[in-house]
Order: sequence, then structure tokens, then C-alpha cells
Amino acid sequence: MPLLCRRLRRPRHAQIGDYPQSAVDTMTDKPADELQALGSDNSPEARQTGQQQQKGLTDDRRLDLENVVRTADGSYNSLYNPSLGKAGSPYSRSVQPTAWQPSALPAPQLIFDTLLSRENGGFKPHPNGISSVFFYLATIIIHDIFRTSRDDPGVSLTSSYLDLAPLYGANQDEQNTIRTFKNGKLKPDSFCEKRTHGFPPGVNCLLVFFNRYHNWVVERLAMINERNRFSQPSRTQDSDMRKRALENLDNDLFQTGRLIVCGLYVNIILHDYLRVILGLNQTASTWSLDPRMDTDTEKIPRGGGNQCSFEFNLLYRWHSAISQRDEKWMDAHLESLLRGPEDRMGAPDPHIFATFEQSVPSEPERRTFGGLTRGPDGRYSDSDLARIWVESIEDAAGAFGPNNIPRALRMIEVIGINHARALRVATLNDFRKYFGLLPYACFEHITSDPAVAQRLQALYGQPDMVELYPGLLSEDAKPLMIPGSGLCAPYTLSRAILSDANMNRYHEAASDVLVDDGCVFYKLVLRALPTAFSPSSIYAHLPLVMPTTNRMIVERLQRESRYSFDRSRTLSPQIHVSNPLAVKEILRSDAFGGDSWRHQLTYLMGKPNHQMGPYGDAIDFEQRRARLEKTIFCPSLEKEFRNLFSQSSRCIYLEAEEIGGLPQTLQIDLVACFADAIPINFVGHLLPLPLKSHEDVDGAHTPRNLHSTLVSIFAVLFLRLDPVLLYNIRIGAQPIAASVGDSLETEISNVPALMLLHDNEDHQSESQGPEKKLKKLGYEFIRKLLVAGVSVCQVAWVDIIPALAAFVVNQSRMLCQVVDYYLGPGIEYWPLLQKLAASDDHEHDDMLLHYALEAIRLNGNYSVFKTVNRDSDVQGHSQPLKVGDKLVIRYSDLAFNAEVYPRPNDILVTRPLDSYHFVGYGPNQALASPLSRFVLVSMFRAVARLKNVRKAPGPQGEIKTVDDGDAAGLDRYMDVFWREFSPSPVNMKLHFDA
Repeated sequence: MPLLCRRLRRPRHAQIGDYPQSAVDTMTDKPADELQALGSDNSPEARQTGQQQQKGLTDDRRLDLENVVRTADGSYNSLYNPSLGKAGSPYSRSVQPTAWQPSALPAPQLIFDTLLSRENGGFKPHPNGISSVFFYLATIIIHDIFRTSRDDPGVSLTSSYLDLAPLYGANQDEQNTIRTFKNGKLKPDSFCEKRTHGFPPGVNCLLVFFNRYHNWVVERLAMINERNRFSQPSRTQDSDMRKRALENLDNDLFQTGRLIVCGLYVNIILHDYLRVILGLNQTASTWSLDPRMDTDTEKIPRGGGNQCSFEFNLLYRWHSAISQRDEKWMDAHLESLLRGPEDRMGAPDPHIFATFEQSVPSEPERRTFGGLTRGPDGRYSDSDLARIWVESIEDAAGAFGPNNIPRALRMIEVIGINHARALRVATLNDFRKYFGLLPYACFEHITSDPAVAQRLQALYGQPDMVELYPGLLSEDAKPLMIPGSGLCAPYTLSRAILSDANMNRYHEAASDVLVDDGCVFYKLVLRALPTAFSPSSIYAHLPLVMPTTNRMIVERLQRESRYSFDRSRTLSPQIHVSNPLAVKEILRSDAFGGDSWRHQLTYLMGKPNHQMGPYGDAIDFEQRRARLEKTIFCPSLEKEFRNLFSQSSRCIYLEAEEIGGLPQTLQIDLVACFADAIPINFVGHLLPLPLKSHEDVDGAHTPRNLHSTLVSIFAVLFLRLDPVLLYNIRIGAQPIAASVGDSLETEISNVPALMLLHDNEDHQSESQGPEKKLKKLGYEFIRKLLVAGVSVCQVAWVDIIPALAAFVVNQSRMLCQVVDYYLGPGIEYWPLLQKLAASDDHEHDDMLLHYALEAIRLNGNYSVFKTVNRDSDVQGHSQPLKVGDKLVIRYSDLAFNAEVYPRPNDILVTRPLDSYHFVGYGPNQALASPLSRFVLVSMFRAVARLKNVRKAPGPQGEIKTVDDGDAAGLDRYMDVFWREFSPSPVNMKLHFDA
């Protein structure tokens, strides 16, 4: 593949017509068309000139909005020739025609009937199992960069750039029709392009997905509000100023959202789409033909602009790929446009299509497709869109090659042939020679079908006379070859489309090759239909190939566990339960079960678990966690526990950084350097964890890496996250979770021998050290399980890893919530807390615990999810609950409920401990356990003892959270880059005096 990339020749452009308006470069005073000729050529002189111009522009480039965002018509993609490739420009020419062609050429209707019509041989399915969705995406791409003017076939009314014009419009007037002009959003489930209403519903369904993705993006942008870029203007502003501020906010959100959506669109093309074209989707390779990535080939200049040629307009007419199902749809659609069957046989009337477009409402929000109806909010039903999507993926596309174009496209093909003749397009052999291919010497080289070869000879006489467009459609298709040829397109077409690469200055190259080998289609589908498909659905991840073919591919690549082949699902909306009486009954009754994590744990293990007993529900988890903590947290060894924690907490000073000032100020990241590290080190002294340390340099995992792995495990097993984020975490977690599990199994298998060693050492010494006493507790816990016949695998994966993940994540999260509260809204209590923490005799531990629990109550971020196992009427809940209903209980509802907590807005340390049961239920908390409370108080005390501790100024001292707006009512933590949600806090910097 890299060799192919190096050998591809990019097309050189020359204009077919004149620019509608001239542009002058302000730096060189050269006309824009002269610069265009230089910039489009790939000669060394042109490249050098372009590089010099771009260097000058870089030195003096304006950083205002005009240069940062896309224009509606595609201008300013090239900074040194702003008009290059804008909508309304003439097509360029890739190949100068050299062969003389006779004036009397075959009739276009005759060419279609003899060389192209599907009626000659019947439908031929695609040999690679490609679905119709692949060609729906191709349709959007084609209509994005090609819109031939009916008045002048040499002019394109859309830009030459991949800017999703079918969604956003090709000029400012069109763009204005799709915008709401409020908060950057588009009109719901709408798009600008009228022409796609003449295509099967799947094309429009895909455009609706992009519409929904745009609105999802701008909502998140406003929600995150990075650096206050998207803050709402103050209501106290002057009305005119506020109006202008709201307009600016709307435009900033819209333009930023458009950049992001177009970035996803291009990544879908360069990864999902091109991988199928090259057959890479059937391999484990992550290589991609991406002009934006650094390779060992000559770099394609960035931001040089592009101008589509008419030859490439002809290349992308892939009508032979239309499926049988879509052929029937198009027959019916054409019948509705034509007056009768005789019109098909006569001369083409392009006004039919203009009349059809005029019949489509000018307001995008009034249009419908596929017999769908809009709801009161202007949106289509998710289930209807999911049905269209599933049926389209399961629909087999047609094959390339002669005689496979539906009869309904006869008029379109005739118009295309006439346009190519009017613009004097080069012949097939001229085109092949330009791309370094041998010209055809005989008709049998064009196609191995004797009948088609004979007809070509009858129509054209000699191979040099074969026109480009009929020749492309009459060529034999390349055979399936993995990798190399997945599209199985004709030879000339295959070579040419891979040469058409350019560097658009608005696109970025981020793509995670660990997920779907870099493919990103799942992000679009799961954002558009978040409840219609499971996060691992093959219908979301790999929709360009039929599920039957995908099943064979993933089985061959041994990736069956990554994907679900279930068709669309309909999830019941989550029912919010807030009444305290109802919550208490739901938490205690076996009529309501928690989410089972057996399937997720099996996936993380990456191996069969046939020898394991039943596990994975909430009750099972609670029992195993309680048994583990009861064994390893022995009250009689409380002194040893305190000494151990005192040693571990010294890392606050070891990890702190000097930042100067008077008095000398130290800085520490509370999350990464303390809250995450202490629970790991603490439990590492109780259980045989494979930790790397000063004492054990051969340990398999550092504390920080182990914590990161446990966070991912916790998210996969216990959290209901955004489906895209959850799938990404799931894929990334599997190899590292399996590595941790395998290392832990090795340690556990050595426990019997280690216990004998420790026993011998104990006999030889008069007393045991505190660390040995604590380690012996963990060994004894494991020994009892092994003696009882529990397998090493089950001890590691079922009895230890889930409980350990929940413990470590929640201890860190709880401490951050407590410190965040008392160094923020509850700062008035901080002096008292420091006095309580200063005592060495731990007499105030109970008081510190109550203060910590109160902070978690007021500043906590938890929810419990339940599924109804049997029909129930619950006291305090107005509606009966049915089997399968999904319930969500928000702790914030209970925390501020006066029936549960009198004077809920006040800190009251006299509340009984059992009143915090709501905040301590299930794997998301486990606050009721003595071990959890002990560790929380110990960590809280260590922070409160720091001299003059305070939050670092600015956002570094805050825990970034965002209200996701979902039914769970959770504030989601943001990662360090504020790009994705995180299962737990990631940073919070504190300052304190040395």
C-alpha cells in the first residue's frame, strides 16, 4: 500500500471556462487565475512558488474569524487564491484531449442500451458484500463536490471541498435556510440539498444523522464552554448589545460545530470508506491512505486549495452499484416524474429534474422522505430511522462493470454523455496515459465480455476513439483482492480516484486506530440514535459492508467479542424515582435488580470462564465485597493500619513541586499524586497485587498504571456512560485488564508457597512486623478460597478485581468531593477541620467522618440504576412499574430532601451514620464498609494537616464537571483536555506552604 501511495499521480488542473470574477493576490498583484494555474500544477516550479506564497501568508496571516472558519461557498480554502474551488466556479480539466474524434459519434441512447443497461444481463451483486450504505455515503460525497449548472455544464454550483454542502448548503443563502440562528443549531432533522429527495431514503437518513451530530456537538460545546468561549451574555446588558452577543454566540457555536462535523465526515471518508475501497477492512492493518498523515512520501501541501475537474465528475457516477431494492424505488420515483413510458425512449428532458426540485418545499423543515412524518419537535422517530438504516445495511449493492445500470438512470446517463461531449473531454486512452496506464490496444482489453467488446467495436471502430465516460462504464471490474481491491471498480477508475488527494486546511487527522482500526462511523450513528443500537452493534461500527460479510470478517480476525450482530433495539426511557419511600423499597427489594456485569467481565478477561460459578449481579457483588473487606480489614490490627497509612501519606510531600513565592509554596495534584495513589498503595499491602515498587522492582504494573486500568474496569462493569465513550473505554480496557488479571492470577497461584515461607519466617523470629501481619490477612483470604475449590481465575477476576476497582475509584472520587467542598462552598468549616485533623490520638475521627459524609451528601455525584424484574406497585411512586423498566435514582434528590435529611442545606454532624445508607449503596459507593470509611478519614486528615492549603488559582484548582443532561442527572467529569467525559476526576491542584 505505501508503494501504491508513492506511485499515484495527482491530476493537474486547467480551467474549462473562465472565473465568474477575478481575484488579485494582495502580496504579488498577480491575477487569481494565474496563481491558480501555478498552485494547481504539481511541477517543481509551481510547488516552490506556492511554498513561498504560503510562507509569506504564514508570516502575516490574520487570525480573525474569517480565516478560522469555513465560508458557506468554499472560498478562502486557499489563502493565496481565495476564489479557488468556490461554488460557482468552472470545472477544471485534468487531461488535455489529444486524440481527434469523429464528429458523428454514437447516439447516447444507443450507447446506454447496448453497453450499460442492466436489462442486457440482469442484476449482478457486488462481489465483496458491500452494502447500499457505502454508496449512500458516496452519493453525499458526489453531491458535496459536484453540482453541474443546468445553464452551463462547465460550471459547478457547489465548492470543490468536502464541506458537507448537502447538509449545510453551497452558499450563504442556502445555509441560512437550515440554521435556527439560536445556540448554533440546525433545524431538526433537516438538510439543504433538494436533489437527494430524488434518491432512496437511506441517503437522506444519513444526512439526518449528520444534522443530529451537529446539534449534539454544539450542545456539548456550550456545555463545556472551554475558556468561556461560549458563555451566555449577561441579562443585565443593554438590549442591543445582548442581541449582538447572542448572534455572535450562535455564529461561533455554529461555525465551530460545522468544523467538527466536517472533520468527522472527512475521517469517515479517509478511514471507513477508503478501507473498504482498498479491502483493508478485511485485515488487521491500520494503514490508511490519508494525505494529512506524515509518511515517507512527498507531503501534499496543506491549504493549497482544490478545484474539481469534470473528468472526476464523470468518474464518480457509480450507478451500476444501485441495488435491486433501490432500483424498484427509482422506477417508482421516475414514473411519478414522467408523463408516460414513451418519454423514456425519447430525447432526455433535463427540465423534468428542475421541475421536481421546484416541487420540493424551499423550507428544509417542511420536507419529508421515505413516507416518514415529523413529530411535534420536528424530529423523525428514532425507530423509523433505525429501520431504514438496518434495511440499507442489509441491502446488497450492485457490481461495477458493463451492463449493470438500472433502466431508470437512462436519461441521466444520456445527459452525462452529452455534457462530456460538449466540454470535449479526453478519450479513455488519453485519460489512461495521463495516469501512467497503458492505452488499450484492442476492445478485448477493455472488457473480457465478447458481446460488449463487439458492440464497442461496432460503435467506435478503434480503441483510441472510445469516449471516456462510456469507456469507464464498459471496463471490466477488478477482481476482489485483499488487501488492494475491495471496491472492485474498473481499472482506470480505481487508479484515478486514489490519485485525487489534497490537503484541506480545515481538517485534522485525529483517529484512534485501537477502535475499529481507525474507523469512526460508529460515532455518527451512536450520537444520532443513542438508544437504537447497542454500543457494540455492527450496524453502528461497520455499516459499509453487509452484516453477513462482516460476520465472516470478524470471525477470521478473531474479533467476535467486540461486536454485537443484533438488529436495532428500542430502549424504554429511564424512569426517574425520587420519593424516599419508593427509593428505600427499590433498593431493598429483590424485585429490582442491578445491571449484571458478567458479560462485560467475560469480555475483559479475554478468555473462556466455563469453570466459574454464577456471578455478576448487585447482590453477588455486595456479598463478595463484604467478605473480602471483612477478611482483610481486621479491627484488632487498627494500629498497624494507621501506621501503614501514615507511611503512605508521606507521598504528599514527596510528590509536591516547589513553585516559589513567600512563604515558599508547594503544589500537588490532589487527584493524580494522592487520591489515586494512596488507595492503590494501601490495598497493595493487603493483597498480592503485581505492583512495581522500591521493594519489588520486578512488579508488572506501576501504581499509576494499575489505577488507570482499574478506572477503566470500573467504568465497563458498573457505569452507564455515553455509548461512544463506553465503547472506546471497553476496547482500550480489554488488553490492559487482561494483563492485570493474568499478573494477579500468577501472584495468587504462588500464595500457598508464600504462606509456608512466611510461617517459617514467623517461627524463626520473635514477632511479626506490621506489614507482614497485614499481608498475611490477604493471603489467608485467598488461601480459604483456594482450599474451598475456587479456581485461581475466579479468585482474581470475580472475588478481587471488581471489588478492588470499585474501592479504588470511589475512594479517590469521595476524597476529591470532600476537599472540593470544604475548600469551596464550605470554606467556613476549614479552620475547624484543620484543628480536628491536627490531633495525633485520632479521638476526632468520628467527627471528621461525619463532616466528610456531609460534604459527599452535598457535593456528591452518584446515581443508582435498577431494572424491574417483576411488575410492582411501589409506595410513593405514582405509576406501576413493569418488567423491563429502567429506573434511575439520583442521590442529589435524596440529599436535599428534608424528609430524609432535616435542614438539608446545613452541615449537621449529628446525623446518624445509617442515614447515609442512600449515599452508600452498591458498587458506586460502598460507604457503609468500615474499610472505606477508615481510608476516607485517613486521607481527609492528611490533606487537612497541610499548612495553609488552598486551591490553585484558576481552572487548575477546580474539578471540571459538566451536566450531561441525561436521565441519570450526573455531573460528568472531564478529561484533562476537556474533550471527553471521564469516569472519575482527573486533576485538581492544591497549593500549601512548605
